[in-house]
Amino acid sequence: MGNGRRIRKFLSLSAKVMIGLLLIVDVYPIIWMFLNSFRTNNEIYANPIGLPKSFDFSVFVEAWVKADFGRALFNSFYIAFFQVVIIVAAASLSAYALTILNVRGKNIIYNVIVSLQVVSGQIILIPLFALMRDMGLLDHLWANILSGAALSFPLATMIFKGGFQSIPRELYESAVVDGCSDMRFFLKMVFPLAKPTFSSVVIYHALFSWNEYLFALTFLRSAKNRTVTTAIQVFFTQWQANWTQLFAILCLALIPILILYIFLQKYFIAGMVAGAVKG
Repeated sequence: MGNGRRIRKFLSLSAKVMIGLLLIVDVYPIIWMFLNSFRTNNEIYANPIGLPKSFDFSVFVEAWVKADFGRALFNSFYIAFFQVVIIVAAASLSAYALTILNVRGKNIIYNVIVSLQVVSGQIILIPLFALMRDMGLLDHLWANILSGAALSFPLATMIFKGGFQSIPRELYESAVVDGCSDMRFFLKMVFPLAKPTFSSVVIYHALFSWNEYLFALTFLRSAKNRTVTTAIQVFFTQWQANWTQLFAILCLALIPILILYIFLQKYFIAGMVAGAVKG
């Protein structure tokens, strides 16, 4: 009995140490980046892990202006918002039909959707470029919105299907008997019951859209259509010797998605766990 208790304490302590180490690995680079945005190049070269002598936030303003970061921020918000709206609408309704409704051949349809998950953006980049060119969408934000939504559709459908499987089939059948339409059941019952799943899809794909670089570099050519990722790349090319401003612009790019995750993290975790268990 004593040996068992000691083993459990040892395993618990080991788990805590491992979690602490992983937390340090994840958080330290962000803290290091933020602190170094207040230090000069000479200070960084002399002591990369030192603390800043003062906190002058004017460096963030200067980096914002030089990178035209306001326009890039708007473009990334615009792409992420409409991309997430399309993904959530299309994938949730598809998963609803494949999970709850009586759709003929729904297992085959779902397997086809799942198989599309193996298709990466790099593989279909050239056909997508030709398609966007023929549609007249090159150097237009909607080229990124549509291509990103199409690429993210299979995974979003899988997550929604996993979340919707926790909704009892009997609930749908009783609602139909009472005269409830399919769309009304989806809006009044499925959506409230599956809020964690919706939140996890929103956060995951907003993060994917925010960090997307390949499509933005390929489809968006003009300076007015730069996203956060391409604006950072151009800023690094022009100001590669100024580490203070480079760290400042990276911090500015991190803040919006970090705020989104902080407010919705409990729903994100609950939704991912539900999808993993039921999917």
